[in-house]
Amino acid sequence: MWANRHGDVLNSDYLDCGAGPHVDLQWRALKNIPAATVACYNATGHIFVSTLNAPTEDAGCLWCLNEDGHVLWHTGTRVRASLTSPAVTQAGSVVVADGAHLFHWAVSGELLWQVPFAHETAGVMIAPQGQIVVLGIDGCLAVFDAGQGTQLHALRLESVPMAQGVWHSHMRGRAGEGMRARLQQRGVDASYVDTGIRRFLGIGVAAKNVPALHPHSGRIFIAAAGETADSGILYGIDLLNLERAFKVSMGPGCDTSPALSFDLSQVFCADQGGCITSHATDDGRVLWSTPLPGTSSASPNPTPDGRLYISIKSDVVCLSATGEVLWTSELKKQTGADVQINSVLCVNRQFIYCVAALGQASADRGFVPAAHALLSLDRLTGQIVSRTALAHESVCTLSMWPDGSVLVPSKPFLYEARDPEFFGLAKYRVRPGGALS
Repeated sequence: MWANRHGDVLNSDYLDCGAGPHVDLQWRALKNIPAATVACYNATGHIFVSTLNAPTEDAGCLWCLNEDGHVLWHTGTRVRASLTSPAVTQAGSVVVADGAHLFHWAVSGELLWQVPFAHETAGVMIAPQGQIVVLGIDGCLAVFDAGQGTQLHALRLESVPMAQGVWHSHMRGRAGEGMRARLQQRGVDASYVDTGIRRFLGIGVAAKNVPALHPHSGRIFIAAAGETADSGILYGIDLLNLERAFKVSMGPGCDTSPALSFDLSQVFCADQGGCITSHATDDGRVLWSTPLPGTSSASPNPTPDGRLYISIKSDVVCLSATGEVLWTSELKKQTGADVQINSVLCVNRQFIYCVAALGQASADRGFVPAAHALLSLDRLTGQIVSRTALAHESVCTLSMWPDGSVLVPSKPFLYEARDPEFFGLAKYRVRPGGALS
């Protein structure tokens, strides 16, 4: 299953399957309803996605669909719009927060419980022992019992909220103009638009991303804002009592989620200073740090063979387990166009998938997209091996089905729309004959 924002507690966005690279549209759902972040699914194929629409009696902000894209149930007016991601328990139920409450829903759509949690949050995680871990963007960390929703522990991080937020390269020039109008045009709940913009830009945010969890001990790793604008902090916090195991400095900005290596010895963090750094998971000491060709707003993607991938908005970079840059994809050279990646990567044994806008960038007009595409890259070389046309950008996190199909959520608001109609979620299946041995 794809249990949370980045697939697993490592935050790897990796699925151990060998299908692809060519995909075709299988279905689209949630017409003109903007997705929040990601589509998760449980072991029985139930898909859960949070959305940013204004809820009504016949539409909510948490949806459950089957593997064919048919809506099974939604939450109606109960759950509010929030730029957050749900989490799936081992039993197949789903937990989501909406800035006011934490909810636990059975796979049937029955509300098991709801408890107050008055903190906007980037996402929910399920700890290896079953506890629910929630991190508010104000730096409030809380652990809840999954059975009854009892709050077990709470802690406030020592980070200072970022007054200026983070700097997104795709917000330069005209790409960032009219964001408020486009969000409203795209059906985002009007009462959430200003909050959503501040969340997206990180303004006043102490922790913008999703924690990683050690799959055995449950240690929580959080990349957060520092005490000054040009600094950040990596926390290691033990789950059972929320005692701090370590607190170490990192580069500025907390835009990307940390990720753990598959051997559990390293935690990777990317910062707004343009570096990716590996810290030891036991004490937080720096193992290596590598400058990137640009800044990233997407989390690192570790893989079982030790390779590490990260997008830097216009390219994908592959590094070794020791921080050596193995290749940069040079997407502009491969496509013949200026490129802006606007989704988190997802990776399987042989391919990398991402959504990119292809167009032209200029000093006077900024970046103007001419097309949008779901790209698949060879994981060993970075070469594009397939390109599937999309109608809009994603600005979300992709997830992968066990057969290699890709779930693409969308909240298209970065660029002017060529087509007013869009779908909040689509599934692209592996083309017949595309499975690999």
